[in-house]
Amino acid sequence: MNEPPLILLNNQQNQVLIEDNDFDKTCIDAYIQEQKTLERIHFKFYKPHPKHLEFHNLGSTARDRLFLAANRIGKTMACSLEVCMHATGNYPDWWTGYRYDKPINVWVGGITEKEINILERRYFEGEPSEDPWIHPSLVVYRNKTKHQYHILNKFGGHSLISFKTYQQGRQTWQGEKLDLCHLDEEPPLDIYTEASLRLMSTSQEHYGMMLISATCLYYSKFVQSFVEEVIEVERIENGETIKEKKQIQRTEGEVKAGRVFLMAGWVDAPHLNRDEMAHLVSKIPPHEIEARSKGVPSVGSGMVYPVSESLLTCTPFDIPSHFARIAGMDFGWKDDTTLVFGAFDRDKDILYIYFEYAANQKTPEQHIYSLSQMRGADAYRWVTIMHDPAGRSSSQRDGEKLVEIYQKNKLKMMKANNAREAGVMRVLQRMYEGKLKIFTTCNKLLCELRMYARDEEGKIKDGNDHLLDAMRYMVSGLQYAKTENRSRHENSQYITGGLI
Repeated sequence: MNEPPLILLNNQQNQVLIEDNDFDKTCIDAYIQEQKTLERIHFKFYKPHPKHLEFHNLGSTARDRLFLAANRIGKTMACSLEVCMHATGNYPDWWTGYRYDKPINVWVGGITEKEINILERRYFEGEPSEDPWIHPSLVVYRNKTKHQYHILNKFGGHSLISFKTYQQGRQTWQGEKLDLCHLDEEPPLDIYTEASLRLMSTSQEHYGMMLISATCLYYSKFVQSFVEEVIEVERIENGETIKEKKQIQRTEGEVKAGRVFLMAGWVDAPHLNRDEMAHLVSKIPPHEIEARSKGVPSVGSGMVYPVSESLLTCTPFDIPSHFARIAGMDFGWKDDTTLVFGAFDRDKDILYIYFEYAANQKTPEQHIYSLSQMRGADAYRWVTIMHDPAGRSSSQRDGEKLVEIYQKNKLKMMKANNAREAGVMRVLQRMYEGKLKIFTTCNKLLCELRMYARDEEGKIKDGNDHLLDAMRYMVSGLQYAKTENRSRHENSQYITGGLI
């Protein structure tokens, strides 16, 4: 007679062996409940999408992070769950961001009492279809009147989480030393400044961290403080070197002086389908659509290309063989070397930008090899490439001129007209007339386009514009667009590529 099977139960404390004919359902239920509790305590229910992960990972190098995101993509949840992890000391297995190894003091801020009450409920009580973010077994003290909670920390002791509102005013944001602050939605500048001061310390062991989750409708001073920076540049005038300060756009995801911003839109949220997006758009005022669907604040009259993105973009399609091709190139080393490829429908006078390339710290030969491996970039072998005139300067690698290196590798290079304002007007006129379209797969180009702005004097801000420069060079030489000699490829089709 066969022996009855054994059921093996594992948990972190011990192993339980139960004979099948002596099955204890109560024990099994208790074990299952214990596993569920452990999963909640270690936040295994949280399934971040790539933008969430990128934001969390940036915490290792950036103490001050702005999640500049659209509505409904989970920006508040992502920041709040990170707060919960830091307060409890419990992190899921996949976590690669910063980790605290001690109890911490946390402030969570919101606009009004209403928003704070909603956040508190999600932290500690949950919703009808959602458990609380922090497991009740870890809450050792709560004072709802004062909005204060003591949380059991894995490393011993208690973390303190306090909730505050912007309406309370700057004075209530003074006094304490903080380890972590989460501001949900854009704060007034004075409150942001006070909260930032609470995170400062002379101790090397102290790691003060600021998280901001916001959908910013307008290009405010607060947004500007993250997406722009002032640099010192030199220019030669009458033989003298003159130093002056210049304001430039920063690059999304680039950490500078411990600060970074990250943008996310509906297309980055896998839980939103097209029908739901269309339904949401129908309820949003036109002037708020860009901010609420893409996380892009409106810069109003400051935009260099004030044309709705919906009028510029189009769904990728297979490019007919009779469309002429043209490309634009901007050189860089620490900054990106960029190319954009265009297909020109001469019959309708419409230029389609269908492929983008951006990479830094590579030699010309390395760029060429990268292009040779990319589906959609095959035209680089024969297309005319309108390049930045600065490419005539010597490369640091071996003294050869950059353009000559590309030409030796049989690329067809042609110097572009670099008059920026005239070039911008040519591009803008095409945009207004519906004669310039950008494939929706050109994500980096579209990101630059959203942030391309003028300063208060009407001058175009430099920085984060390398693909836009390549696009401008390409448009300046549109008359040099040509079709490939297709004698060897009569039956082939060009299949467009996506983002590299």
